[in-house]
Amino acid sequence: MRNAWRNRFLPRRLKRRLRYRAAIGARATSPTWSDPPEGPVLVLAPHSDDEIIGAGGTAALHAKRGDKIEAAIVYDGRLGGEEGVDPDALVETRESESREAAARIGFRDIHFARSPESASTVREQDLRWLGALLEALRPRTIYLPSPIDCHPDHAMTNELLARTLKEGGGWTPTEVAAYEVWSPLIPNRLIDISGTIEIKRRALASFRSQTRRSNIDGAALGLAAYRGARHGRCAAAEAFWVSPPERFIEVWSSVKWP
Repeated sequence: MRNAWRNRFLPRRLKRRLRYRAAIGARATSPTWSDPPEGPVLVLAPHSDDEIIGAGGTAALHAKRGDKIEAAIVYDGRLGGEEGVDPDALVETRESESREAAARIGFRDIHFARSPESASTVREQDLRWLGALLEALRPRTIYLPSPIDCHPDHAMTNELLARTLKEGGGWTPTEVAAYEVWSPLIPNRLIDISGTIEIKRRALASFRSQTRRSNIDGAALGLAAYRGARHGRCAAAEAFWVSPPERFIEVWSSVKWP
């Protein structure tokens, strides 16, 4: 009866959060402070700017240490512009902004799938694109948005990775690390980014087409300050839910969009 009531009356996003909490609850522990894991590393992002909002400070730490670190952007971003902006021009602008931010962080390369936004399914060509990237880079860690991040394209990015790992039969990372963009998660790893928060700030400033529309830089920097203060250790931190690939697939299967 309780599940029937929940399925009928609760908002979809809240149901996903409840399923997520149930999926990780038995194994949830207090988060531990950690240095970034060993490279190579891939930061998988739905849109140009998510790679910096969620993991920019940690990515800068990887780069400073000399790790091979690359970024991959799934969606073309043509729907994220101000009124009157040409969508094709916006795609070029946002990719240019991501390249500028990548240079400030220290990414060695950045890749773009240019998938159409707001898709309800994952394209086969995107599965092939990501599978080829994993084979080429062979990352030990893949960063991507949280499974419960409240944006359909972020959900589809989780679907893309889960299907690539499950169906592709190619390279499998040691771990998957989910980062925060629009929805706070229940972290099990915290990384002190006090030493790279200014790099993150400068990288966020690259996304002029987005910061004119929304205070994304203030929100991202505020979240980093909150994470540092909340756990009482530093001026700024990034939070992650880290799991082996098979556990990521299991949790995603329990919370994915209908």
